[in-house]
Amino acid sequence: MNTPYMKYHNHALAMIHKAMQIKPRLYYQTQFPNEAMVHSKALWLNVCCCFHEDHNPSLSINLLHGYCRCFACGVHCRSIIGFHSKRYHLSFLNAAKILGGSENDCLSI
Repeated sequence: MNTPYMKYHNHALAMIHKAMQIKPRLYYQTQFPNEAMVHSKALWLNVCCCFHEDHNPSLSINLLHGYCRCFACGVHCRSIIGFHSKRYHLSFLNAAKILGGSENDCLSI
């Protein structure tokens, strides 16, 4: 059965799957370009939080799995898609669509 709902559902899952293939270290390098993390072997990175006025690094980012948490404002994200949707005020599906789109092929594996 190939209903319009199933076509939309399969397309949405494909976008999410493609967005989840992005390496967290590369994604966060584009979000925080002033941080030297590409050649670092560190698993965690602390940066100034982009969700509130921050002068001390309070946002901890896991560069292997992509999740992050701010210990000052309490924002937390479980994936790159979640971070992107919160930072740019998008729905989860729209963030996956943007990250999984062809304009970001340089970030994908």
